[in-house]
Amino acid sequence: MEAGGETAPLFDPAAAAGTVTGTAAGSAVTITLTASRGTPARASAWVNSGGSALCARAAPAAMAQASAIGIVQRNGAYRRNMVFQSTAPQRGAACPPIIVAMRFSPKTVGMASAVITVVIWTSFIVIARASADPSRGATLTPFDIALLRILGAGSILLPWGAWLLRSGRAKGGTGGQGWLGISPLPWRTTVLTGFFGGLLYAMLAYAGFVYAPAAHASVLMPGSLPLWTALLAAVILHDRITPARALGLAFILAGGLLVGGASLLRAFDGGDVWRGDLLFMTAALCWSIYSVLARRLALDAVRATIAITFLAFITYVPVYGLLIATGVVVTRLGDVPAGTVVFQALFQGVGSVVISGITFTQMIRHFGPVRSTMITALVPGLSALGAVLFLGEPLSGTLLAGLALVTLGILFGVRAAGARAPVKGADNDHSTLGMAQKHSK
Repeated sequence: MEAGGETAPLFDPAAAAGTVTGTAAGSAVTITLTASRGTPARASAWVNSGGSALCARAAPAAMAQASAIGIVQRNGAYRRNMVFQSTAPQRGAACPPIIVAMRFSPKTVGMASAVITVVIWTSFIVIARASADPSRGATLTPFDIALLRILGAGSILLPWGAWLLRSGRAKGGTGGQGWLGISPLPWRTTVLTGFFGGLLYAMLAYAGFVYAPAAHASVLMPGSLPLWTALLAAVILHDRITPARALGLAFILAGGLLVGGASLLRAFDGGDVWRGDLLFMTAALCWSIYSVLARRLALDAVRATIAITFLAFITYVPVYGLLIATGVVVTRLGDVPAGTVVFQALFQGVGSVVISGITFTQMIRHFGPVRSTMITALVPGLSALGAVLFLGEPLSGTLLAGLALVTLGILFGVRAAGARAPVKGADNDHSTLGMAQKHSK
C-alpha cells in the first residue's frame, strides 16, 4: 500500500502462515504468490463496500480484477512480497491469516495425475496376466484376484461412503438418499451400476487373462471400450456419430478383428485364446454400459465408484465364501505368501480402483476429456510393450497391426470430436462420449 510516498506490503508470505494487514479502497482481486522456496499459493483479496478493510481468503478460482495494481517484488530468499497501491488508502484494519501455500501448481498436479493414470492402467494389464496365467505358475484364481480387488478397494471406499452419508445428514443435506448407510447412491442406482461396473467387469476381465495374452488385452479392452461406448451412447443418449468419429471407430473395429479374429480362427485347432479375447471384449462392454449409465444419471465419479464397490462387497464376498465352503470353487489364497495377497489387494483394489479413479478425474479437470483420452491412448502400446519385456510374450505382425489400428482409431476419433465440440466441463461433455471415457481397471 502506498501512502505519502511510503509503500507498505499488505502481506508477507515469508511468514509461516502469512498474514494481511492494512486497508484499501477498490474491488476484488486475486493474488497468486509464492510462499517460500518456489511454492505457489493463491489467495483472494477484496475490500468491503465501504472501502474500509482489505482481507484475504482462500479461493480456487480468480475473482474480478481490481483497479488497484499488484506489484511483485522478489527478495533474495526465494520469496515474493505482494504490494498493492491505492489512491485512497485507509489504515488501521487487520485481516485474518491467508491460506497456507499449496505444494504443487495445477499444471504439476495434472501432469502427475496423467503419468500415474497411464502407469496404473498399463500395469494392470501386465500384472493381471502374470497373476492369472496358469502357464506361468500363477496360483491365484480369477475368483481370488476379484476378491482381493473388492477387499482392497472396499477398505478405502466403504468408510468413505459412510462418512459422506453422515456428513450429509449432519448438514441437513441429501445424506439420507443413500443405501444401507454406506452407498451414497439410491439402491436402484447402486444395483444397476454396480452389477455392470463392479461385478461383471472384474470377473470377466480377470477370467480373460487365464486364456489370452496380455498383448491381446492391450488391444481388445482399451480398444473396444470406446467402440462399445459410442454405440451405446448413440442408442441411450442419442449421441450422434459423425462421419469423422465413425472413421475412427472403424479403425478400432479393424484392429479388434485382426487380433480377435485371428485367435477365433485358431480355435478350430483347439486353442483357447479366443475365449480370453471374447471375455476381454465382454468386460469392455460391461464397463461401457456402466459409463453410459453414469453419464445418463449424471453420477459423481467418487460416489459412483463407492457405490459399485459396495454392491460388489455385499454380493460377491458372501457368495465367494459360500462357494468355497461348499467346494464348488477352489481358493488358492492359502497357497501364496502373505505378501502376495497384500500386494494384490493394494494394487488391484487401492491402486486400480481408488488411486486411478482419483487421478483420472484430476487429469480430466486439467486437460479436459479430449486431451485426456489422447494421453490414455498410450495404454495399448505401453501395455503390449510391457507384455513383451516382462512376460516374454511374442509380438506378431498381426498383433502389431491391430495395435496400431486401435491406437490410430482412438487418436483420430478424439481429435475429430475435439475439433467440433464446444468447450464444456469434463463432467457434462457428451460430445466426446465413447472417446473420453474412464478406462477404469
